[in-house]
Amino acid sequence: MGCTASVSSRSPHGNKVVPADGIPRQNSNRSDAGPTAEAMGKVPPLSSVSYIALCSSRNCKGEKPVISPRPRSKITRGKGGGDDEKLKDMQPAEECLVKAIDSSTLGKDSCKRSRTGSLADAGLAATSPVPSVSGAASSSKDADSVESSEATAALPGATGGPLAREEKGASGPSELPASCPEGAAASAAEPAPVEPAPAELAPAPPSPPAAPSDPLAVTRLGITPRGLRKLYASLQERFGPQRLWSMTTEELAALWVAEEAAAGRRCRLLESPGVAGALIDTVDVAPPTYFISHAWQNRAGLLFESVLGHYLLADAAAAAGGGGGGSAAAVWIDLLAVNQHEGTAERRLDLAAVDAVVKTCSGGTIAVTDTAAGVSPASRAWCLYEWAATLAAHGPDALHTQLDPYERSSIIGGLDVRQAACKHDADKAMILAAVASSYGSVDEFNTRLRLQLLLQPMSYREDLRRRPPQPQPTTTSRRALFPLQRTTSLSRSSPPSPLPPLPAMAAAGPAPSRWDFSPIRSWLDAGAGGPRVLCLLGGSGEGKSTLCAALCDTDTGLLRSRGGAGGGPAGGGGGGGGVVAAHHFVRFGDRRRQEPLRIVKSLAYQLAEGLPLMANYVLQLDAAEVAQMPPDGAAAFEELLLRPLSSGLAAAGQVVLLLDGLDEADPPLSTSASASSPHTAPQLAPSSPPRRLPAPAPLLPGVDPLPSTLLLSPSARGSASRANLLPPTSPLAAAAAAAAGSAPAPPLPVCGNKVVQLLSKQLRCLPSSVRFVVSTDPGAMGGHVRAALDRAFADCGGVTYLTPQQLRGRQPPALSPQADAPDGGGGGRGGVLLYHTVMSECLGGASAAGAPPPAVKPVLPPLSAAPATVSDLHGAYSQLFCGALSRMARSDAEAVRALLEVLVAAQEPLPVSALAAMGLAGALQLLPGYRVLIAGPPGDNAGGGGRGSGDGDLERGSWPRRGTGTGTGRLAEGGGCTTSPEGRHTVRILHKSLADWLADPRVSGPLLATSPARGHARLARHLLSQVAAVAATAKASAAPPASGVGSSPSSSSSSSSPPPCRTLSPYTLTYLVRHLVAGGDRDALDALLQQYGFLAAVLSRGLGQALVRDLLALPDPGPLVCDMLRWLPEQSGALGGWGLTGEDVLGNLLQHCPVGSTAFQAAQGRMLAEAAEARRPGWRLRHGLGLPRNWPALRGVLEGHERVVMAVAWSPDGRTLASGSGDATVRLWEAASGECIATLQGHASDVQAVAWSPSGGALASGGNDGAVRLWDMATGDCTATLLLGQPGEEVRAVAWSFDGRALSTGSNLGEVRVWDVASGECVLVLEGHEEAVLSVAWSPRGGILASCGEDETVRLWHPASGQCTATLLGHSGCVRKIAWNPDGRTLASGSDDATIRMWDASSGECVSTLEGHSWPVTCVSWSPDGRDLVSGSTDQTIRLWDAATGVCLGGLEEFSYSVSWSPDGRTLASGGSIDPCVRLWDVAATLGAAEESASGAVAQQGHSDIVNSVAWSPDGRTLASGSDDKTIRLWDANSGECTASLEGPLDRVFTVSWSPDGRTLASGSRDMGVRLWNVKSGGCTNVFKGHLDTVYSVSWSRDGAALASGSGDKTIKLWSTASGTCTATLEGHHDTVWSVAWSPDGAALASGSIDATVRLWDPATARCTAKLEGHSSEVRSVAWSPDGRTLASGSIDMTIRLWDAASGNCTAVLRGHCGCVFSVSFSPDGLTLASGGRDKSVRMWDVAAGGEVVAVLQGHPDDVNSVAWSPDGRSLASGSDDETIRLYVREG
Repeated sequence: MGCTASVSSRSPHGNKVVPADGIPRQNSNRSDAGPTAEAMGKVPPLSSVSYIALCSSRNCKGEKPVISPRPRSKITRGKGGGDDEKLKDMQPAEECLVKAIDSSTLGKDSCKRSRTGSLADAGLAATSPVPSVSGAASSSKDADSVESSEATAALPGATGGPLAREEKGASGPSELPASCPEGAAASAAEPAPVEPAPAELAPAPPSPPAAPSDPLAVTRLGITPRGLRKLYASLQERFGPQRLWSMTTEELAALWVAEEAAAGRRCRLLESPGVAGALIDTVDVAPPTYFISHAWQNRAGLLFESVLGHYLLADAAAAAGGGGGGSAAAVWIDLLAVNQHEGTAERRLDLAAVDAVVKTCSGGTIAVTDTAAGVSPASRAWCLYEWAATLAAHGPDALHTQLDPYERSSIIGGLDVRQAACKHDADKAMILAAVASSYGSVDEFNTRLRLQLLLQPMSYREDLRRRPPQPQPTTTSRRALFPLQRTTSLSRSSPPSPLPPLPAMAAAGPAPSRWDFSPIRSWLDAGAGGPRVLCLLGGSGEGKSTLCAALCDTDTGLLRSRGGAGGGPAGGGGGGGGVVAAHHFVRFGDRRRQEPLRIVKSLAYQLAEGLPLMANYVLQLDAAEVAQMPPDGAAAFEELLLRPLSSGLAAAGQVVLLLDGLDEADPPLSTSASASSPHTAPQLAPSSPPRRLPAPAPLLPGVDPLPSTLLLSPSARGSASRANLLPPTSPLAAAAAAAAGSAPAPPLPVCGNKVVQLLSKQLRCLPSSVRFVVSTDPGAMGGHVRAALDRAFADCGGVTYLTPQQLRGRQPPALSPQADAPDGGGGGRGGVLLYHTVMSECLGGASAAGAPPPAVKPVLPPLSAAPATVSDLHGAYSQLFCGALSRMARSDAEAVRALLEVLVAAQEPLPVSALAAMGLAGALQLLPGYRVLIAGPPGDNAGGGGRGSGDGDLERGSWPRRGTGTGTGRLAEGGGCTTSPEGRHTVRILHKSLADWLADPRVSGPLLATSPARGHARLARHLLSQVAAVAATAKASAAPPASGVGSSPSSSSSSSSPPPCRTLSPYTLTYLVRHLVAGGDRDALDALLQQYGFLAAVLSRGLGQALVRDLLALPDPGPLVCDMLRWLPEQSGALGGWGLTGEDVLGNLLQHCPVGSTAFQAAQGRMLAEAAEARRPGWRLRHGLGLPRNWPALRGVLEGHERVVMAVAWSPDGRTLASGSGDATVRLWEAASGECIATLQGHASDVQAVAWSPSGGALASGGNDGAVRLWDMATGDCTATLLLGQPGEEVRAVAWSFDGRALSTGSNLGEVRVWDVASGECVLVLEGHEEAVLSVAWSPRGGILASCGEDETVRLWHPASGQCTATLLGHSGCVRKIAWNPDGRTLASGSDDATIRMWDASSGECVSTLEGHSWPVTCVSWSPDGRDLVSGSTDQTIRLWDAATGVCLGGLEEFSYSVSWSPDGRTLASGGSIDPCVRLWDVAATLGAAEESASGAVAQQGHSDIVNSVAWSPDGRTLASGSDDKTIRLWDANSGECTASLEGPLDRVFTVSWSPDGRTLASGSRDMGVRLWNVKSGGCTNVFKGHLDTVYSVSWSRDGAALASGSGDKTIKLWSTASGTCTATLEGHHDTVWSVAWSPDGAALASGSIDATVRLWDPATARCTAKLEGHSSEVRSVAWSPDGRTLASGSIDMTIRLWDAASGNCTAVLRGHCGCVFSVSFSPDGLTLASGGRDKSVRMWDVAAGGEVVAVLQGHPDDVNSVAWSPDGRSLASGSDDETIRLYVREG
């Protein structure tokens, strides 16, 4: 909905408009339209019925309306008044309404009026009266003059009043109002008359209708997707698809309503007999869930397509159509729901109730934009107002926009309600007045809405409901605890608000006290001088999140933002000084809440609300760049937080950031051994390699060696036992776990908790005035979280810790277990409070739930017993769930079990409509603990597929208050936050302990028998159905006409068929592959990976890395997945960005996957299948001449270091790679995806060595700064620094002992040191080396330490005694690297003498010497199975050796300082090349290439430079090619083998051409000569000299007696092939002649030149017979049709022109290439023209059909320079800049 006006002329790619604060603004010289707020009067608010009656009432003479200064009656809220009293109060107003409707003035003279309305106008923060607006509207010359009327105007955040808006009518070119008063509180206003509608559109006036009975009936007039689809089909049939697509919504309304009026129907369209029951079924008219916001200048077809294709409606439609137990979510569209007939009472009521509709649509607003048609919602005042109304009523997650970054930038840049257009000046004046009243200024309103659209913050309404209520009587009566709230709705049919769930029952005794916030107040009062972080440390279910929500309470919380938008001094509540606060609540079951980018944007949004200068700064950023910031959040942090806060924008006081639930961001850990074992690491190459691959080595004994002194903060140490202090993965903890009968925890993911990483690595860098409140379970990150916080903030204020128990008064508060408050409940019993909630709320006390089955009956402590434990909680879960399932019918139990599995597998809260589509919505009400442990909609919404008639559909909302972030205002009468769409329409497990219990059958037991894998599989099937539906829609949609003769690529699409608008949900794009992998459906996964439209959607949203990570989780992947894991990391960067299509992805696959790969064959098969379905010939790649058939050995290049890489090392599980560099940093890489996980900084000089602990829990690094640093891999923090003792001493090597308890180092001063990791002390110094020690290594069996160095020796040491047990001599140069075989029996050493020696550890004898390198050997590494060895050398090679035989198995050309073999034996990592990169090599590909070479198989030899020309022999058996590599190659067309290479004193070859008899080949090159070659012998038979520049083209005459050549010297020469003499020189072109071609009959010659002309020549007379002009740039190619009647020319201007050879006229212009056209060629039958160009494609044109594109051949990754047809027309060859030739064959 919006008004009709031109689009704002703002820049489409920026939004430099900022609030008025002294900074210049675009168009700042414009004054506000309309009077200011200060100049307006004030009137009290009225109810909507009173308002309608007053607006409609007229005097008995039918003159101007008589408006009383006060209403005759008002709806009052009496404390004891019931519905009867309300109806009594309403009666006088309704009488006025009836009188108004019966007035005789409602006839044909009634014209369009400006009505008044209001947004959320009750229960809001602002209480001052709203100024009135006065303004006059112009009327036609036949209309009576009307006095200006007064009206109150309100926006969200103010006490409300009506606000006039224009009417969108069907009988004139104006737009329907979108915001009108709801039925609660509105004030009087006089409608301003406007010019009547055109006579031809004005319907005849019927008899005055009867008074409607329900003023809010319009709020229930939604239409289901099924009904809308039927209606759309009917309109297409009525008006035609093309016309409907091109007409605006306003034009459609005018035509449609005129037809209805002509039929005598003046009702709403959805109630018209001509629509409901005729065009759609009556059941398709339903209460709406979604409000549709659109401008009436949008295209009507786009409106229908966008709504029908929106992903929010897909699940609901599927549920309704598939019998899933749900009904489709209806949508509210003003065109259909509002009465469009002027002068009707229904229309007045409808316009007055639109605001109520916005609130009723609990799913939010779907914004339909049409920026492509030049319609920007930013230029429509009412569109902006609707968006603001939605945000006010439902919060940030309720405005659903689908905008690409540049559309978003354009809208934000042009967003200014002052400049937005309105039909009527009075409407505009009232909007501006309302804005000024509600926000203080128009600029403030603009700022708030711009910030919302720019940063897209998350909503925290559900989280902020977690707070203790007022003390309640200790009674179990729900009515006593939660009395029924009074409704303010005027509709008697509106359902009452459902009751919230019962709170936990407190023990008998005094009422519980509230939280004691005095410690937090003291922390706040300390300011920057106190601890910087306040950490609320508590176990599962102890109330941390409830406490955080209480702190952020908008009324009483200490961390509520005070001082308004200015962030001024605190307004009470303690915490001295000005405080601007922002908060974020992490959820374990919502991956969105764990994304750093979203967190940073949400925090920045809340801070910008409280800091005007920060808002000013943020709004100056480019919106498109903000929308495309990387998901790691680093760039967002710097731009949105660090820079503005470091610039003093928060000088008014301290800033406090609250992060709740750090532990909930812990990545899930697999409980199976296979999940973390190298044995099951992803296979990155197809199975069955050409030679046996090294088998993975068994895991080394021992786990994380770091003891408590290095990993835990000092406050965590004390009298507790050492095992209790150690993290769960330490050796002692593992021993303790083994003694207790439990298995040690699996290794933690490296830097896996992204929220902690954000806090400790980025947020800590903010100015000291920014402080933090965080909450976490102490067991987060495997028990490392407290130590991580202490380390991160040790040098910037430190951390103070509190527990929830410390913040309770004499008795803990009776926490209310709201539907989204997992930490609530429990009364005063302490411990795991959730246990008490389960017992009280779900089990009704210790005995209320009935006896559970004997097999699962737990021994539960009574509620009055000692504090509950997690084991008690698990017992309560068992009693609750297993007991309930045992009493259910089998079908119900299976449904509940399936629902639980789906909820456990879900990655985000699931919409009820999705559950309904899966047939599970009906099981919600059967769920044990529903709405206590599992959040979901109330009973009337739970199974309804998301209908909008749930609790509180008309609840009053409020615009987010300044400083509170995202809408945390309280309900008008409930004491809680307004429920967001997520709370109304989604289901999720509230507590992580329940999800963990359900996911682990070892804990939950066999009776429950839930399987997360089944849940993943069920979700995957559901999401796949969405993908199939979208693909089917796209396939069935009519495509726009193909470009043909004379068509323009920029022609308007308004007359074309509508494009497909069906979209996939973000959830599907993000998690479908994860569900398929976890569910184990390999066939479905392979099929999905061939849905290139799906891949395009995933990649365009920057989800390529996530897709790779999900695929890596698949054990033993198939060939297609292996190919994808090779292709995606390399190409995901190139394929990023919006606008990516499936064709783009398909083309990229064909370009970059080897022709023998499964991915390539699948892509080619898809192209052939699509051609067959279109009944067109398909083209299959027969040969790729010069193309590799298999993946190359180089698997990836990891970029990020700034200087040379000195060391690389794999983690024990093979998933992470560490690299040390000369840039003094250590980087951690996710090996398969190539993503840099973390950069470890701390060294002051080059990092020479890195080494992982045996368990992977720690990393050691040594550098030239003389320090060894130990890093905790769970957090990326440096836990200890070990310093060498002597000045100038450098660390050259580090190595861990086999058990991880000791660390050895080698220094440049010849000393080997042994360090005790637990104490950090050097316990042993081993002396003996005379020069620098370059490498140290511990024997895998333990007890032996080896070292080597520049003294040319290898030494073996006994660490216990410190004695050197052996000195191994034999190398004649510096020994640089040593490595133990995994069995510990053999030691390998590499030396500057270019050899590798193998030593027997027991005897010290050299058992073999490996020779092959020609320069020093810098590194050696064993394969995991000990059968092979890899070595690197300065001779720029890496060699693989068979350790038993000493045979070199293969090699790589790469310089390396360090090389490391992955634990799975499939990948090599190397560092040390000239560029600062780490390279990953595929071992199978390396060995395979070596074996092919050894077996005598010759690799296919191709060109080594650009291929400029290709030409077929007359018999079609041989193909010739000329290249910049100065060679001409001949290829066998059948086998694809190179049969000959013609070489000589050549330069770059630009053209080749066969003689008609096929015996001779002519070539032209940069040496300015034309050469003739004997094809049989391969020798050059003649050279024609005469040109003064490069010869670019040659062509034979039909009889072979003459040869023409075109040159850079601007001439064409004719040569006698017999004598070799030049017979004529054709002059006339003004620049280089690119192409020449003889006509088929030999009577004419054509040429194309840089001068943009085509010339025709008579060879006999050497005269130019025609000059063909039309191209705008140089002509690169010319070709004759076989009949000689048509000439084709290709040009740099991206077009192909067809010329009539006889007349010289241009008969067609073919457009379609996206770059220069370099080559054209006619097929032998003359029906098809092939072309190639800079857009890397070969295009086929149907010449007979006027130049329609019939095929596009993709595959070349670079320019296509030449195309040529085989003589039989069934094959086509193309040569490219990519140095290859592709030979396609026609099929079908």
